[in-house]
Amino acid sequence: MNNMYDEYGCCASCGYSWCEELSECIRVWETECTGHRRLTKMADFTMEELMLFTIGVLGALGGFMVILQKSKCESICWGCCRRNVEAVIQEEKLRITGHTGDTPRIPEPEDT
Repeated sequence: MNNMYDEYGCCASCGYSWCEELSECIRVWETECTGHRRLTKMADFTMEELMLFTIGVLGALGGFMVILQKSKCESICWGCCRRNVEAVIQEEKLRITGHTGDTPRIPEPEDT
């Protein structure tokens, strides 16, 4: 069986878990299951659940780091990013013209 699914066929990465009382896969925030286990401390989680959580967090952090790098942020705080405008301009100059304008351009040899 695929690792995304538990022993009952519930898609754990989709938020589903098995409800014994209803004999079906549910999302606990959508459907109440009185016999459902409560996860309140680390010991309540299985290793698979902890791994899925860890992978999700690392994926989100990786995506955040890519966004920061691409946006040329010099510094960040909650909800704002101070951009390095000069770096963005230099990158666009290089992309469009092949030269940033900061260093002298080496003349290409003339055909004779």
